[in-house]
Amino acid sequence: MREIPLNPGVLRRAQDGEAQAITMLYERYGPLVYRVALRLTASEADAEDVVQDVFIGLPEALKSFEGRGAFSTWLTRVAERRTVTALRHKVSRSEVSIDQVKVQALPANVSDVDAIIAVENLLERLPQLLRTVVVLHDIEGYTHERIAHQLGVKSSTIRVRYYRALKLLKGLFSGTQ
Repeated sequence: MREIPLNPGVLRRAQDGEAQAITMLYERYGPLVYRVALRLTASEADAEDVVQDVFIGLPEALKSFEGRGAFSTWLTRVAERRTVTALRHKVSRSEVSIDQVKVQALPANVSDVDAIIAVENLLERLPQLLRTVVVLHDIEGYTHERIAHQLGVKSSTIRVRYYRALKLLKGLFSGTQ
């Protein structure tokens, strides 16, 4: 599905901090930012915090938007970076039990609902650090090196986490965990 282009004036006004322009962008792209954050955090409250942070910081962030690609693609990357930063701070403060969170998949195609729910249920059972690596690598398409850079660790650490996650997912999928 092709994105309907934004009026460049809306982006300029949002960059200047105009509340009405930011509200327009929030109404149009807030659900996208929320889905990205929810998939990475598996926490509705954390995802809502990320959405708030992204749109509060939008006027400043827009200074780096060059308009070469779709705004939604750029905003998705902003949301991913903000979520990873939030996760990094959260991990340094404390761990949240994965049993306390609930992921809601938003399927693109109704025929894929069962598969998407199964994948989301498996992902939510992974520890936060492992889930983050799998989502960024397999769903968002990032390289191990890029994930390492975003999380501030060595790429070898990301590879280890990724393979641990795959092993754990295989066990969960086969019912041995």
